[in-house]
Amino acid sequence: MVSQKLIDLFRRYYRENNIDPPELISKREVGYMTFSGEVIRHLKINNRFELNMLLRDAAPMHVYSSAAYYRKPDERKMPEKEWGGADLIFDLDSDHLPGSEKLSQKEMLIQIRDQTERLVSDFLIADFGIPKSSIKIYFSGNRGYHVHISDDRVYRLGSDARREITDYITGNSLDETVVRRAIDMLGIASGGWPAVVSKELGEASPANQRRESDLRKAIKRARENHSVLIDSPVTYDIHRIIRMPNTLHGKSGLIVKEVEIDHLGEFDPFQECIPDQFRDGEYDVFLPEKIKPVEIGGIESPKMPGKHRVKTFMAVYLVASGRAVFP
Repeated sequence: MVSQKLIDLFRRYYRENNIDPPELISKREVGYMTFSGEVIRHLKINNRFELNMLLRDAAPMHVYSSAAYYRKPDERKMPEKEWGGADLIFDLDSDHLPGSEKLSQKEMLIQIRDQTERLVSDFLIADFGIPKSSIKIYFSGNRGYHVHISDDRVYRLGSDARREITDYITGNSLDETVVRRAIDMLGIASGGWPAVVSKELGEASPANQRRESDLRKAIKRARENHSVLIDSPVTYDIHRIIRMPNTLHGKSGLIVKEVEIDHLGEFDPFQECIPDQFRDGEYDVFLPEKIKPVEIGGIESPKMPGKHRVKTFMAVYLVASGRAVFP
């Protein structure tokens, strides 16, 4: 059942904030999901004023804009939109971490933050040579991060080229032939995956470096220790829509917020992404069953069934995430 209190709180956020749209908003498809589950897509928004009027009127659960740029973003059929290029997007979700069901909320967020740091520093900057100025990192609003690349070198890349990029980052394209060729040519390789595999091989003699079994084991360790768990289809889908920055995530009530690259290592989304509108006041919530407690804003949630009085941001999070209801 849709909670009117939750909708009203989201509406308050949008009425008290002016959301800056993504760059070139008039060329992007805009869409949103209502709290009743209806998906509205293929919208054209021309400017900041139109975006904020829409958000204040609709008070949506989720808000999206396309990574792609179109000549006619409001056409409903993709070929008729006339695709003109797209940002390169990476989606990292802590649900994809091995053993995530056994991790605490804090542990999941730290691990996926570390993966995001590795993606940016080791792959995008070091291996691909993408300048920092072309990279933007956003907390997704719930359990992960989105990395946006806006650069002349990526705009016109098609799906196949983007798939090759994801295969490289995840290590799927790594095999013995590729690494052996690099080692034969360079000795201990100086960059990229061959360098990582070389380190895993250690100080083995050139003859042992070429042994099939040792090389295979080193590649396996390299993948396990160095690859990044990205949601590949998000990257190679050139028509993908992604969460719009500065909007609210409908399953947490937290802001989809930009994170400076140099601040990522210390970033705490469950402190820094709470809307100011939700920091004051308290609400009653009802927990139908015992839950695993979560910590937001330095406060731990209740865990036992029953009625509880909590801070507004905690009430929003518990209700939006389906753990509680407003009585």
